Parts: sequence; structure tokens; C-alpha cells
Amino acid sequence: MAKCIVCNCEFEEGKINHIFIKRKLKKICQECVAAIKGFS
Repeated sequence: MAKCIVCNCEFEEGKINHIFIKRKLKKICQECVAAIKGFS
């Protein structure tokens, strides 16, 4: 399991999404990805 750096939930490694924060690759769950895309 991977931990989301946004909401700190645990999610399946297979459904992982990566975002870059200060040039470092971070793991983020699908819900947070959807929320971020909704805001932008």
C-alpha cells in the first residue's frame, strides 16, 4: 500500500498517481488527483 501525501490515506499501489513537489516525486491517491484537477 502507498500513502497519499495530501490526505494521508492508504491506497493501492497499482492505482498510483505521481505529482512533482519541489522536483520530488510524490504519491497521491485518485481522489486527491480529482480534487486538484477540479480546482485548477
